[in-house]
Amino acid sequence: MKKKLLLLLVALSLVACGDKKSKEETTTETAPVVLEEAVKEEASEMKENVTEKASEMKENVTEEASEMKENVTEKASEMKENVTEEASEMKENVTEKASEMKENVTEEASEMKENVTEKASEMKENVTEEASEMKENVTEKASEMKENVTEEASEMKENVTEEASEMKENVTEEASEMKENVTEEASEMDMKEIVEADAMGESSTTYIVKEGDSLSRIGLRYNVPWTKLVEENGIENPDHIYIGQKIKIPQN
Repeated sequence: MKKKLLLLLVALSLVACGDKKSKEETTTETAPVVLEEAVKEEASEMKENVTEKASEMKENVTEEASEMKENVTEKASEMKENVTEEASEMKENVTEKASEMKENVTEEASEMKENVTEKASEMKENVTEEASEMKENVTEKASEMKENVTEEASEMKENVTEEASEMKENVTEEASEMKENVTEEASEMDMKEIVEADAMGESSTTYIVKEGDSLSRIGLRYNVPWTKLVEENGIENPDHIYIGQKIKIPQN
């Protein structure tokens, strides 16, 4: 640096002390050479200084980065241990809280279950008592209704029996009277037919079958064999004659 400053002072002295011509020649010929060499030396020295400074800074930065890395690693390790410990403590606390809550919930559930069981038992007893009372009331009502219905049915049965007996007696009397009248009329008609047939000289009489008649009875009545009645009337089955059927009675 000192050499550089001296060269610069010499150059300036030459420029200041010479005349214009020598000044112009010196300025144009010597100054640029001196300045160029000075600049080159200065640049070289600055480059070396910068290189040294950069190298030193690089080493310092590397060392600081290494130290910082170590510090960060240590801090991270410490934080990790702290976080692990805190997490472990929190886990233990949560586990304890959960256990306590579980016990509390279990106790409350047990109490609720007992209360519900008691309530259900009370309700069951009340329902059973009410059902028993209702059953007794229904049984009493049914018994009363049964007695009333039985009495009414008995009265109705007696009334119906009496009415049926009266109707039966009336019908029996009317039927007996009608039967007597019909029998008398039939007898009169038969006798009349016989008399008319005898008067007219006919060889047969017509008889109308009535309820309860049979060929054997009709034959006995007119003193004619029932086989002759079958032949005379062309009857296929002597056991089947009907009411209102006309039977010809031949004369003997």
